[in-house]
Amino acid sequence: RQSARLFRQPRAMGNYNPGPNTVRIEQQGCGGNIGLMLSPNVTIFSADMNPRLAPYLSEADYKCVIDKCSETLRADARRSRTACFFQLPFVLVLWILGVACALLRKPESIACVAANGDCGSDDSPHVDGCCKWWCCAPGPAPLDFARECTAVGRTANTECMCRRESGEPKACNATYVEGEYEVVPVENSWAFPVAIVVGGLGFVGLIAAASWYRLGQFRIVGKVESHFDDWTSRGLKCSYYAGDEHSKARIDVALPPPSEVVIGSSTVEGYLVPM
Repeated sequence: RQSARLFRQPRAMGNYNPGPNTVRIEQQGCGGNIGLMLSPNVTIFSADMNPRLAPYLSEADYKCVIDKCSETLRADARRSRTACFFQLPFVLVLWILGVACALLRKPESIACVAANGDCGSDDSPHVDGCCKWWCCAPGPAPLDFARECTAVGRTANTECMCRRESGEPKACNATYVEGEYEVVPVENSWAFPVAIVVGGLGFVGLIAAASWYRLGQFRIVGKVESHFDDWTSRGLKCSYYAGDEHSKARIDVALPPPSEVVIGSSTVEGYLVPM
């Protein structure tokens, strides 16, 4: 028997119009097989046969194949729901862990350790044993903070007055403490690399899930079309399109040209009368 794989359309051509000799059987419910996965109890294909198929198929022949196609799609939808139930929470957990790890890292900071803490407006760090905070241009430490820098409030950041101009990387001034201070090193330096790895695994998991679904769509085409052998033996050329966000999934059945219909081993004018 001669099988047919006709109109295997690429994604971009999902909305093409069928020819005059083509019968289209659209999948019911939400568009595409994602809709089928989320709404598994819908009637997948209509049980009412298009009258144009009557010269080739009986109602029983039509219903038998349609029921097989519908059950194949339902079984695939059940597997897809089970996979999504495990894959998507796994990806979400990885991303949450990645964010949590990133928040554990504390950057390098500076702290005043002078006996009297922060200076008042008239205090001198070196006389009164306190700290003054300055934002200075990057480079060597200034000799005169009051003249070369801008006074700022207490901060743990080692950078200040950051700015980003169009097309340029971020530029920052440096924070200096006049008085007795210490530099607090980075805490949990391991956390950021771990966050990148864990978040990357979550992204890879999401890509894998999407790829698995797309491969499943290619796989389901072959499974559905395997049920069309009885129809193709009657001169019909059948194909299944798995659908996308622009068009519904469907079965396209190409009818034989009326002028070339085979009955047994003979070619006659008119329509096929199954023997």
